[in-house]
Amino acid sequence: MSLHSYHRATTPACNLPKLAWWSGLGPLLVGFGGVVVSLPLGADAGALPAWTGSSALPVVGTAIIVAALVETAAAIVRYNGTLFS
Repeated sequence: MSLHSYHRATTPACNLPKLAWWSGLGPLLVGFGGVVVSLPLGADAGALPAWTGSSALPVVGTAIIVAALVETAAAIVRYNGTLFS
């Protein structure tokens, strides 16, 4: 998700910085979740410590990704009023 022009067009000017910050946080967290999901691959290859091979990490990473997508959508709805303008 990104801050498309149709999200900015209907958002009051005073809310644009908040909308940009909060909707930008989601993609950052999606990237972090992707890193967490992929840690076991590095452990299997011997490039990372053994603890990163935990089977819980993909679950945690997936939860982070889902939460980030929900957070981005919620920010758009909060500051724009609707997800689809």
